[in-house]
Amino acid sequence: MKKVIIVFLSLFALGSLLILFDSPDTGPEHATSSIDDDIKKSVVDYFQSEDSISKDAFWSSDSLLKVGVIDDMTSRNGYASYVCEVISDYGITTPTAIHVVDIVKIKLKNDWVILGKAKCN
Repeated sequence: MKKVIIVFLSLFALGSLLILFDSPDTGPEHATSSIDDDIKKSVVDYFQSEDSISKDAFWSSDSLLKVGVIDDMTSRNGYASYVCEVISDYGITTPTAIHVVDIVKIKLKNDWVILGKAKCN
């Protein structure tokens, strides 16, 4: 009986340590720094109207920008890197993740297919 209690307490302690030291929210998608709302709106406006590849954009959080494009069956990682350059031009220096997503699949099926990714700053 003592062995069962010792094993149980050991597993409980190990589980508690894993919970304490597991930090899944450390990537740029979960950063806590704030970007001015006017700047975020300007970035969205750019990708909604001035950029010929993107069809829409929105901030999922202060550190995650999603840009919708039509899937042309190529990797969009390069385009995601370009988005990093654009937001840098707007003065955004905080760590930001970019997800380039298939706008058609979102609108038709609410299916969020990521076509390209980049991490800025």
